[in-house]
Amino acid sequence: MCFINMEQQQYKSSNKRIAKNTLYMYFRMAILMLVSLYTSRVVLANLGIDDYGIYNVVGALIVSFTFIKGPLSSATQRFLNFEMGVKTNGRPNLVFNVSLYVYIVIAVLLVLVLEIGGLWFLNNQMNIPNGRMSATQFTFQVSLISLLFSFARVPYDALIITNERLSFYALLSLLEVTLKLLNAFSLSYFMVDKLELYAINHLAIDIIITSTFITYTKVKIPEFKFTGEWDGKIARSLLKFTGWGLFGSFTAMTADEGVTIIINIFCGVFVNASMGIAQQINNAICGLASNFQTAFRPQIMKSYASGDWQDMNTLIERTSKFSFLLIFLIAFPFSLNCEFILDLWLKEWPPLARDFCIFFMGYSLINVLGAPFWMAIYATGNIRNYQLLYSCISLLNIVFSYILLLLGLSPCSVLVVKILLEVAILTTRIELVRRYVNFVPSIYSKKVLLPCTFVLLLSSLLIIPFCFLIGIGWIRLIVTLMLFVILYPFLIYYICLSSSERKYVLEKLSMITIKK
Repeated sequence: MCFINMEQQQYKSSNKRIAKNTLYMYFRMAILMLVSLYTSRVVLANLGIDDYGIYNVVGALIVSFTFIKGPLSSATQRFLNFEMGVKTNGRPNLVFNVSLYVYIVIAVLLVLVLEIGGLWFLNNQMNIPNGRMSATQFTFQVSLISLLFSFARVPYDALIITNERLSFYALLSLLEVTLKLLNAFSLSYFMVDKLELYAINHLAIDIIITSTFITYTKVKIPEFKFTGEWDGKIARSLLKFTGWGLFGSFTAMTADEGVTIIINIFCGVFVNASMGIAQQINNAICGLASNFQTAFRPQIMKSYASGDWQDMNTLIERTSKFSFLLIFLIAFPFSLNCEFILDLWLKEWPPLARDFCIFFMGYSLINVLGAPFWMAIYATGNIRNYQLLYSCISLLNIVFSYILLLLGLSPCSVLVVKILLEVAILTTRIELVRRYVNFVPSIYSKKVLLPCTFVLLLSSLLIIPFCFLIGIGWIRLIVTLMLFVILYPFLIYYICLSSSERKYVLEKLSMITIKK
C-alpha cells in the first residue's frame, strides 16, 4: 500500500511539474510571438524588401549547416534523460562531458566547411541584387560567427531542458527577444549600412545569451560541469546516435532550406521576402506548440527509461492532441483574416506572403501532431530506420519543388508538396512507434486524429460562410473571432476531451466557483 501511495504521489508530482513547465513555456512563447511579429515589421520597414530578402537568403545558407545542432542536442538530451531515468550516479555528468568534446570537434569542422563551401556558393550561385554583394558577404561572415556562439550554447541548453529548469529558459528567451527588438529599432538611428549593422547587433545578442546560459548552468546546476572525463563507449553510442540524427537533419535541411535557395534561383529575392514573412509568422505561432512540447519531452524519455509504457502512450496522445488544438486556436482565425492582419502588421508586404502564410498553417497543423512520436522514437535510441524513411520522404520535397518551379508553376506549389509529404511522415512515425513501444494506432486515431479533424471541419462549416458575407476588415476580424471564441471551447469539451479529462475540467471549475 505504501508503495502504491508513493507511486501516486510521484505521478501527481510529475503532472504538476509538467503543468508548471508548460505554463512557463506558454507564457514565454506568447510574449515571444507578439514581440517577434512586431520586430519583423520594424526590420522589414528599415531594411526594405531587397535587404530583408538578402538576410533571409544568407540565413537560409547559414541555417542549412545548422542541421548539426539539432541531432547533437537531441542526442545529449536523450542520453542525459535516460541516465537520469534509470538513476545512475555520476553517469549523467559523464555523458555531458563526452558531448562537450564532440561539440568542440564538430564546431571546428563546421567553420571550415562554411568558409570554403558556403562562401563559394554565395559568390557563384546566389541571385543577389547589383551593388549588394559586399554587404551580403560581410553579413555572411558575421552570421557565421553568430552561428558559432549559438552552437556553443546548445549543450547547456540541452542540460537546462533535461533538468526541467524551464523558468530560467523562459526568462532568458524574453531577454533575447527584447534585445532583438532593440536591434530592429537601432536601424533607424545610425547612418551606416543597415544590413551590416543588423548582423553585427545580432552577433552581440548571441554572445550575451550564450554567456548567460553557461554561467547559469555553472551556478545553478553544479553537479554538471566539465571535468575532462572521457568514456569511449559513451562516445561511440553518442556518435552513432548523432550520426543517424545528422543524416536525417541533413536531408530535412536540404528539403526545407534548400527550397528557399531554389525559390531564389527561379524567382529572386522578392519571393524570398514573401517566404521570410510567412516563415516568421509560422515560427511565432508554432513556437507555442514547440514550447508546450518541450515541457513534455523529458517526461516522455524518462517514462521510456523506467519502462512505464502506459504513461508514455498517454503523454504521446495528450501532447499530440493539445499541440494541435493550441496551434488551431491561432491558425484558424489568422487564416480567415490573413490579408487584413498583414495590412495592420506591415506597411508593405509582397502579395505571395498571404498565400504562403495560409499554406504554412496547414503544414504546421500536421507537423505538430507528429512531434511526440519522434520524441518517443528518440527515447528508444533506435533511430536508424526512422531516419532512413524520414530522409527518403523529405528529399522528395526538393525534387518535386524543383520540377514544379521548372515547369513554371506558382511558388505556392512547393508548400502543397510539403503538406502532402508531412502526412506521409506522420504515418511513418506512428507505425514505428507502434513497433517500438506497444503503441496502438487505432486508439490514437480515435482519441486524437478523429476529434481534431471534427473540430477543424465543424469550425470551417460554421464560421467560413460568414467570411463570404463580410468584406475584409475590422468587422470580419471581430465577427469571426467572437464566433470562434464562443464555439471553440464547446468543440474541445464535447469532442476532444475524454471522460476523465472532462471530469478534471469540471472539478477545477467547481473549485474556482467555490473560492469565489
